[in-house]
Amino acid sequence: MHKDRDGGWTGPSWKAAMAPTVTFAGEYDLDGVSCGTECRFYQLTDLRTGAEVRAISMFDAGEELPVTRDGHPYLTILFYKPDSRMLIAEYHLDFREHDKPQTCRQRYFVLEDGKLRPISKTFPFCAERDEP
Repeated sequence: MHKDRDGGWTGPSWKAAMAPTVTFAGEYDLDGVSCGTECRFYQLTDLRTGAEVRAISMFDAGEELPVTRDGHPYLTILFYKPDSRMLIAEYHLDFREHDKPQTCRQRYFVLEDGKLRPISKTFPFCAERDEP
């Protein structure tokens, strides 16, 4: 996110955007940006300094989807709260193959000193969450 001379905000593709707000860890704006069908990237901006935290790019899915070590293409969905430094990553596997049941894996991370650190192993399932 960038603020121009006139006070307006632009997003990653230099298109007009809403002003960033705290959405993660008390001082960060975390946004998922679609770049086409099955393509998305995440942007994490420290709102105190304006610096972008590049570690979030590990969850991006470009035109070529990332693949697990055991050969499954996946798309990552992130769950987070404005006042928490914990991030939950859900990896949705084989979602393109309609004849297979969709598989989900999950891993937990914490943001410390501007870096994402895993605090769990990757679980072979996704836990249910209470939605606000």
